[in-house]
Amino acid sequence: MPRIPVNPTDLPTEVPPIEDGSIQDVVIKEFKSKGTDKNDVEFGALRVEVLGGEWEGRTLYDYYVPYPIVTPPNASKAERQKLDFINVKMGRIAKCFNVKARPDGFDPEEDLLGLTGKITIQNREYPEGSGTMRSGIGEYLI
Repeated sequence: MPRIPVNPTDLPTEVPPIEDGSIQDVVIKEFKSKGTDKNDVEFGALRVEVLGGEWEGRTLYDYYVPYPIVTPPNASKAERQKLDFINVKMGRIAKCFNVKARPDGFDPEEDLLGLTGKITIQNREYPEGSGTMRSGIGEYLI
């Protein structure tokens, strides 16, 4: 690899956080499967990009979005509540980004790409204990 014409000590060491709680217009750039969690729930990660204003082009992530699970008609009340808890995030995403139902089902890796919606920003310390704040997706506004 050729040498890069830059003084590495001049590079930024932190990215300024977006104002906590602010509302941003975003477009979905990617939804990617990440596997299963400790409870065997399949999940993916969502990547969005801010569309305008001071933070235009900034990338934000939601690293844990469970895939929806169909509730069986004979499910107990406890099973229904568990599945509702799992499904609520994708339900909010679907409403926020105005996802259209398709007769052949739902594939978040295809059906979410390019959709626009509004989110709130939530800043979190990452890595924990570092004092460095990172902006991420707080809520999907519906």
